[in-house]
Amino acid sequence: MADWFQETLHASSGIAQSLKIGSLLYEDKSEHQHVQIFDNPLLGRVLTLDGVVQTTEGDEFMYHEMIAHVPMLAHGAARDVLIIGGGDGGTLREVVKHDVARVTLVEIDARVIDMCKEYLPSLSKGAFDDPRLDLVIADGARFVAETANRYDVIIAD
Repeated sequence: MADWFQETLHASSGIAQSLKIGSLLYEDKSEHQHVQIFDNPLLGRVLTLDGVVQTTEGDEFMYHEMIAHVPMLAHGAARDVLIIGGGDGGTLREVVKHDVARVTLVEIDARVIDMCKEYLPSLSKGAFDDPRLDLVIADGARFVAETANRYDVIIAD
């Protein structure tokens, strides 16, 4: 019998989501969380953090396009954007499609970025190499509380 991943997010509410693991590509405990990346026959590669699905290759575009383009288009002329979280790079990929001067991405766990670049490169599509990116490895809430910078759009991913 194949191995299955069972998400724990809503287990106490009586709801379960299980995904078949075709092959486990990466699993480790970082300083902050349990990181797992595996192949699923329907959704492609899947990223989970602490037992909760974060994104899948098969449907990530629905989330990343919505979370990025709606605020960017609502603003209309954002030049300086802050993304809190988003270590998979999908939101960054969509934001840099706009005429922005700078994008600051604050991610608490560098391991997530590294593993997504290696195992899920289709999500960022090279956006981590964009010269407009200011990548900060830090706690997002602390960063917002302590920064003197101001942003046109802030996206909590």
